[in-house]
Amino acid sequence: MLKKGLILAVSCLSLLSSVNVQAQDVNMRYSALYRKLKNNLKEGHDDVKIRLYLVDRAGQTCHVHKASMRKDEHYEELTIPADYALSIPLDSNLRQANPDVTFVIDDGITCDVSMQILAENYQSKVLEQAYIEAIVPQMNTMMADLGGMFSQWFMPKAEGVVITLKDRTFNKTLALKTGKKLNFNSGVARVHLNDLAENESINLSKEIEKISPWILTKS
Repeated sequence: MLKKGLILAVSCLSLLSSVNVQAQDVNMRYSALYRKLKNNLKEGHDDVKIRLYLVDRAGQTCHVHKASMRKDEHYEELTIPADYALSIPLDSNLRQANPDVTFVIDDGITCDVSMQILAENYQSKVLEQAYIEAIVPQMNTMMADLGGMFSQWFMPKAEGVVITLKDRTFNKTLALKTGKKLNFNSGVARVHLNDLAENESINLSKEIEKISPWILTKS
């Protein structure tokens, strides 16, 4: 009986070691995350937030299995959002303490921090002209906040939104009331402010994953 228990204990220990080997820590300072995320506390863009992610070389979000903060003997585990964003409590006292923040991800991959400006409070399967008209100015306000006092000279402006669906295999063209087309390619479509007619709504068969700024590039 003792021998079987010993074998079981060794097996469990081996399994635990295997799990630990397959993970790696990504360490950051609180201040580096706070510096960007503090813009979410400003006014003028209630429906637009900055989100930070760890992204691999293929552009895919790295899954965060565990997140925590530590300062000397103080330790706190952090909540991991469903989209694996790097989420921390925004607090001036924590900014002064500047704890170490650790995110645990899969081993064997290289992930870099990616900052994204994303819309919130939209309907998951409905695209509304009124919403786009309201959200684009908020996106530009957020980008201006990020750019600081000189943003009016060099910060680009969003002229529409990029719609990304959860189903990346979705390829379809939808006709709009203005006579223009909404083209989904691999689950992604770009919508200019003037593409939809006033108060037009488009019902989608797939759920929206995210809505981000569309910044036109000058050729």
